[in-house]
Amino acid sequence: MTDYRNDDFVQILVPRHLVIEIYRLIAKNGGSSPLMAARTETSDALPGAWTEPLIRRMHEESPKHMRAILDALAAHPGQVVTAAELIDALSRSRGDKATSSTLGGTLGAFGRRVLNRYSQEEWPFEAWWVHDSKQFHYRMSPQVARLLRQGE
Repeated sequence: MTDYRNDDFVQILVPRHLVIEIYRLIAKNGGSSPLMAARTETSDALPGAWTEPLIRRMHEESPKHMRAILDALAAHPGQVVTAAELIDALSRSRGDKATSSTLGGTLGAFGRRVLNRYSQEEWPFEAWWVHDSKQFHYRMSPQVARLLRQGE
C-alpha cells in the first residue's frame, strides 16, 4: 500500500458523468499517472520497460529543448531537480526566457512521444508535485543518467 500525506491530494471538479471513468483510471494505474513515475527510492534499474537502446534513441530523437531538460536531469543523477531549475535549463537552450508553460508544453510533447513513438507508459525519470514549493520535482536514476552521458 502506498503511503500518502495530506498534501498529496487535491480536489478537482469532474463532470458527474465522468466520475466513474476517473475512478477506473485511478484503479487501473494504481493511483499514479502512467507517464509520471510514482515517488520511489532511486534504484539502478531502468524504469518500466525502457531498455538501454531505447533510452539512447529517445535522447537522440528528442528536440533540442527536450534534450536540454534530459541533460539537466542527467547532470544530477539520483538527485531532485526542481521545475524552476529545468526552466532555467530551457531558457539557456532557447536563448530567451522560458516559463512554466514552456516547460509544461515541452514535457507534454515528450509525454506523447514516449507513449506513441516508444510505446512506454512512463517517463524515463520520476516527476511528482510538491505542494510546499508549488512545483514539480524531478529525478533521474543514476542508470538512466549514465546512459545519456555516455552519448556525449
